[in-house]
Amino acid sequence: MATDVSIPGDDLEQASRSLGVIQDHIDIGTGNFNFDLAFGGNGRMRDGAGNFERAWKDGRTQLKDQIDQIKEAMDKVVAQFGQMDTDAGNQLDAGNGGGS
Repeated sequence: MATDVSIPGDDLEQASRSLGVIQDHIDIGTGNFNFDLAFGGNGRMRDGAGNFERAWKDGRTQLKDQIDQIKEAMDKVVAQFGQMDTDAGNQLDAGNGGGS
């Protein structure tokens, strides 16, 4: 039983590149960010931002790991379907006397 399989290779490659950009920027830390200067005398805002930053460190690590896994899977799908397409084309060429 044959079924049509459509893999949007260009879309997957673009999505993978976009995830790569996220990977490049997700580790940008706030070590140089001055919460006191940014929030001045508003202790609640300053403390809230600091608490968020501490919690985000854990979330950032988890998100980065998940992005790595998704990007790797997308790259594998693109590579495997590309290889399958090449192999199928080679078999067709071989069946037609080399395609010439």
